[in-house]
Amino acid sequence: MAPSRYTVRPSLLLIAFWLGHTSPAAEPPAAQPATVRDVSFSGADHLSKGELRDLTGVRAGDLISPVRNERGRQAILRKYQEEGRLFASVELIEGRSVSDTRVAYEIVEGPVVKVAEIQFRGTGRVGAEKLLAAKRASGAITGKTLRPDAIETDVKTLVGYYRELGSAGTKITPEVIRSSDLAKVTIVYHVSESN
Repeated sequence: MAPSRYTVRPSLLLIAFWLGHTSPAAEPPAAQPATVRDVSFSGADHLSKGELRDLTGVRAGDLISPVRNERGRQAILRKYQEEGRLFASVELIEGRSVSDTRVAYEIVEGPVVKVAEIQFRGTGRVGAEKLLAAKRASGAITGKTLRPDAIETDVKTLVGYYRELGSAGTKITPEVIRSSDLAKVTIVYHVSESN
């Protein structure tokens, strides 16, 4: 009998049977996290090791967690910024891989940043003195430590002040000019008044 178009050859059946009954290649086991043996904080002079450990939540004996270590880096940076060290930096040197056994943070604290001066540019019908008076209780204050949210607070306050005056479309654009030692800043609010 001649093979029809729909006849399956025995050799193909054997191959199909063999493919269906072989197990896929075993995947290598996922890397198990190592145990943290040491946690170090270099460059930290204004926060204690205990404070830094509390901020990161990382302790010797814990399983390594790159995600937790990165969150710890962010928490340290946020703490320094809340203290007015706006130009601080924190780098996670070790602890980015599940195979690491050390977690090491490198910290550059930077100085506490003070507001040297506040200026307004582009004011037309409203003078700088009135704008300073309008924002006096909010945000950045000359001679004081600059808080991370101070400039944003000032912008909202000033836009609200202009809205009360009937200039709802007024735009305020802040500019921060740093001193060479990064210890002082001049804040310039560029005002684009609407009619």
